[in-house]
Amino acid sequence: GIIAAKSFGIDRKCKLIVGKGLGDSGAGSDATMSKAIRFCADSGAKILNISAGSSMRSAAISGILRELHQQGIIPVVAAGNDSAEVGFPAREDFCIAVTALTRARIIADYSNRGEAVDVAAPGSEIRSLGKGSTFVVMSGSSMACPWVAGIIAAYASFQLSIGKSFPSFDSILEWLGKTAIDLGKPGKDFQYGLGLPNAEKGFQDVQPPIV
Repeated sequence: GIIAAKSFGIDRKCKLIVGKGLGDSGAGSDATMSKAIRFCADSGAKILNISAGSSMRSAAISGILRELHQQGIIPVVAAGNDSAEVGFPAREDFCIAVTALTRARIIADYSNRGEAVDVAAPGSEIRSLGKGSTFVVMSGSSMACPWVAGIIAAYASFQLSIGKSFPSFDSILEWLGKTAIDLGKPGKDFQYGLGLPNAEKGFQDVQPPIV
């Protein structure tokens, strides 16, 4: 819903490929998560929104994400909700780690933080889709993560529409950094990373010249 809901999604024209790595209770394993990630990549996903993580590193999950990163796929991962260090796989340097903000643009008390944070995004009291035709309001870095994934999807789609190639991981981070609203201490910091992605400014900066 946060990414592609027709009435309020970040990128309402994007195609979603859904891989379920966790059960309805939120529990899963390295095997189920790895299978879901692989399914999405094999089905053509170029941006992975991963709203799951752990304080413990999984060699299997990190190995798959590193491999996909090397293939040009962009993993966007929730930082976690333990008021602690950024979890895995978000902490890996080939993932874009997203921490959660309150409506006041302050890091949420529950949100993880640390050197691995790349960007911050709205994560508290966020509207999304529930079962059937219902709406729900939820909080967590799992709400902030799709917000960023949706902006990246829109940016990538625009780049392709003007004849450019799909953006690389490094170029996406550079674009996010140049256009983000700096929060907290000046520059990149452990709570907000590069800051809050500013989609309006971001797309103004990449518009082709009028001739």
